[in-house]
Amino acid sequence: MPTHISAVEVMVSDLKKAVKWYQEVLGFNVVQRSIPYKTAQLSLSTDPVVLDIGQPNSEWGPQGYRLGQSMIGRVTGITLQTDNIERLWKHIQRKKGVITEPPRKRPWGEIRMRLSDLDGNEITIVEVLKKTKKAK
Repeated sequence: MPTHISAVEVMVSDLKKAVKWYQEVLGFNVVQRSIPYKTAQLSLSTDPVVLDIGQPNSEWGPQGYRLGQSMIGRVTGITLQTDNIERLWKHIQRKKGVITEPPRKRPWGEIRMRLSDLDGNEITIVEVLKKTKKAK
């Protein structure tokens, strides 16, 4: 049985530009980079799960290259959590990030927004709201 999630993959058209974007806009750190395979592993602080970004190339073989190309610019299914979505939203705007859905409070107890990276890969960001006790 699997023991944990080790990585989530996102395909990009330009690895160098994408790495810079993920560092500057979302605060990721480079854990590892493979120049020949055009991949990089990025992480948020001590989180053991890495974001594995890759630029499709011929080293992956014809089928791998075609598959990688078809995965660029999609909804990733990735959700990142923050303690202050308002501050992050303003930071993303200053960095010229593309917000596809502004922060909005949800009835299940979170504030949620979506943004796109340079290739249109969509990422969701949430802030879980603290429950408050109701007055009697």
